[in-house]
Amino acid sequence: MQSPHTQVEWANDTSGNAASDSSWSPAVAPNSNETTAVLGSAITTSGTLFADTDLPLKGLEFDNTNSYVVAGQGVLILEADFGNARIDVLKGSHELQIEVSLGSDLDVTVPLGSTLTINISWT
Repeated sequence: MQSPHTQVEWANDTSGNAASDSSWSPAVAPNSNETTAVLGSAITTSGTLFADTDLPLKGLEFDNTNSYVVAGQGVLILEADFGNARIDVLKGSHELQIEVSLGSDLDVTVPLGSTLTINISWT
């Protein structure tokens, strides 16, 4: 079995399906408690990632002044293979509109001047 990538970055300048391999660089959709998904500079206007299946991650990083929204009928499963799971907002204002399940402790970092709106249920 191939080891998962430890980091993948959203690669499309459009909204899209978070489970699609072609939406990420490298071209592997995040699907592991060893992987951090980076929502970085690819979008040039606000965008939405939708997840209609479960999305297991070690971490989620927002690094764009354009807003990302993560939404859908799936579950964002945050569980670290070791240490704590993480959500880091490096810049911008972003939103979660997806159910979140915690499999480990979670560290959240949002610097002054940025926001993370959590409009979901936690399990």
